[in-house]
Amino acid sequence: MKKAAVITGCITAFFLYGGLLLKLIHFPFGTVFLILGVLLLDNGFLPLQLIHNLKQKQTPVLLKVSQIWGLLAGWTLSVGALFTILSWPGAQMNLLMGCISTLLFLVLYSAGQYTNKTTENKTGRLSILTAVLFIPLFVGIICIKPLKKIQQEYNQRDRKILATLSAVNLKNNQLRRDLQAEWERTAYSDSSLKSRSRYDRFERLEKNTENLIGYIQFISSDLIAHAEMLTLKDADTVQIQFIHRLTDYDTPTHYLVGSDPSNLTGRGLDLKSKIEAFRDSILIVSQFKTKPIGMETGAIADKYGIKQSWVKTNFYHSELGNTLLILKTLELKTRTTEGLVLDLLWREGN
Repeated sequence: MKKAAVITGCITAFFLYGGLLLKLIHFPFGTVFLILGVLLLDNGFLPLQLIHNLKQKQTPVLLKVSQIWGLLAGWTLSVGALFTILSWPGAQMNLLMGCISTLLFLVLYSAGQYTNKTTENKTGRLSILTAVLFIPLFVGIICIKPLKKIQQEYNQRDRKILATLSAVNLKNNQLRRDLQAEWERTAYSDSSLKSRSRYDRFERLEKNTENLIGYIQFISSDLIAHAEMLTLKDADTVQIQFIHRLTDYDTPTHYLVGSDPSNLTGRGLDLKSKIEAFRDSILIVSQFKTKPIGMETGAIADKYGIKQSWVKTNFYHSELGNTLLILKTLELKTRTTEGLVLDLLWREGN
């Protein structure tokens, strides 16, 4: 039994330490390794260690009780640590229950050792192995940012973007009203043909802008729905501070890039095409007098000087929170470009 426990413990250590390393360097399968590690720890190593300990002769009853309680505490603590590392709902409550259970276990175990009259220590190696297996879970909790802090950081950035977007929308709405009022005034005047031409360009601008922004908003909601396992309707109403999996980079990568970064198959390609179509339409509507702001989609050189596609640069291994802010920034750039063309159309008639 002891041999089986040691072998299971070594396999568990491989998955836990490997999962932590992959998670810290943002490589794929980190989450899978951690989940497998915790499953092996809770359903393999800890039960085998308990059975081995209970078979020891001359073990006081209190020590046996503490060992059984230790199994329950180990389950709760490992699950709480896993939930905290992966930013899953209920992480704080699970971790708190695990810490309380562990403290009670230490009290019972200390009392049991005090009443233990034997001087033999046949479980020392397994106890050391147990401590070694819990180390990556505690390191993960310390090194990986707590969910609350992550939510605060992303929420602050989101508020800044939303504030700017709100100001741009107010200005654009006023320009729309001015253009529509001017069209109504000049509909039957001598300059009606010229005014009509500008109004047609205005309508094309509005249609192209709403098409692009509608697609950006759809991607944002659909991405949240995939990550948080919500319906698209519910995801539409979720604000960034209420998203639990903000550090998830697997979902945005597979959704926008695809499973193979060298062969792009995700929705990022469609987004890139729509941005390029919008950019070209802006040049036509503005008669090449206005260029879209910050909407370049060409290849971008990385820190090693190697050119990467726009989709891969923006969305490969990008956390969910960061991806949502990129999409919100694209919406802001689209509205800002729309405002420049609206102002141009207004000045052409005045």
